[in-house]
Amino acid sequence: MLGPYGSLGELRKKSEREGNHAAGRIRNVNQAAPDHRKKWDREGENAVTRINNMRTNKKWHFGVAATTLSFLTITLMALSGTYGLAGGPQCTSPFVQVQDAAPATNDPSNTHAIQRINFGEPFVTCSQKKLTVVMKVPTMDPGNTGSAHPPPDGVWRVFFKIPGTANSFGTEQTLFVEYNTSLHPAGTPAGQPSDFGFIDPATGGTCAQCSLSLAPAACKAQATVAADGTITTTLDFTSGLTFGSCDSAGPTMTISAAQWATNPMLFDIQGVTQTVLQPLLTGGVSNLTYITNATTIGDGTYQVQGTVACSNPPVAALAATPTSGSAPLTVNFNASASNVPAGGCGVINQYIFDYGDGNQETKSTPTAVHTYTTGGATYPARV
Repeated sequence: MLGPYGSLGELRKKSEREGNHAAGRIRNVNQAAPDHRKKWDREGENAVTRINNMRTNKKWHFGVAATTLSFLTITLMALSGTYGLAGGPQCTSPFVQVQDAAPATNDPSNTHAIQRINFGEPFVTCSQKKLTVVMKVPTMDPGNTGSAHPPPDGVWRVFFKIPGTANSFGTEQTLFVEYNTSLHPAGTPAGQPSDFGFIDPATGGTCAQCSLSLAPAACKAQATVAADGTITTTLDFTSGLTFGSCDSAGPTMTISAAQWATNPMLFDIQGVTQTVLQPLLTGGVSNLTYITNATTIGDGTYQVQGTVACSNPPVAALAATPTSGSAPLTVNFNASASNVPAGGCGVINQYIFDYGDGNQETKSTPTAVHTYTTGGATYPARV
């Protein structure tokens, strides 16, 4: 029997062929599966290899970073005066205050109340040894003229004690500086009424050294007075001082330049102002009557340091080769350009090299060599 698709036998054969084709396709798929699995395995192995390589590369990158950390830099810092002389409040006005204010009595001109006492040692030259004493009162221009006009018959005095090691007597002694218009009135041909002295052991009283026996220019105490009431007296110890007794039979005391150079501690500093009621000479004999206007507490102290301490400090200069590199790094330092400037004293006799890594070296020569062993830092080298 024939149908639209042919005989039944032909249909059977066609079905068998299609079935065989389908079975073949299934077998091909099954045969291909192991190949795909192998491909996937190979790709998986490659992926693992890439991951391992990435891990390995990451470790290599960390190794490069460690090498970078060993790089170091030297920063040069020349510290001027750090290990040398250095100024302080004693070097510049108003200097070191050693006494506070003291009110005055019987002072119509307002020139005797004490506002403060200051000590200092400003630099002049490398060889000079001078002490500067400042007393500040309300005014030295009571008439408001714009310039200093100290009243006559006035005394502005500052006392201080020195130890026995600083004088020939070998015991504590009391010195003073003063501005005394009863001795040499300001504006007269005699010049400035500055003076210095000591408490004379022979008389127990004040014994001025310049007084009428020396021309004011020869006096080792020199004073200046400003209209605002600042009295500045400089006492010169450069060649030493001699204190003659006011008793003709009394001993003479000296302070040598070497004794002053020991930088003694001054103590019991006290400011006193007075008015002289009687003339200096009566019938050719001294006959003075003093009225005290103001007195400070008298407990001041001052440590002498010498005017050289106020000189310009050495200027430090530092060079280095190389200034950067990988550790360990050996660096050559050179501080030979360091110098003592104008207004400075002495010579450079020691160099302190601070390498900035915790190591320091003191040398008598301006060159040094140092090896830095640790990287990853900037080291501030100083001299």
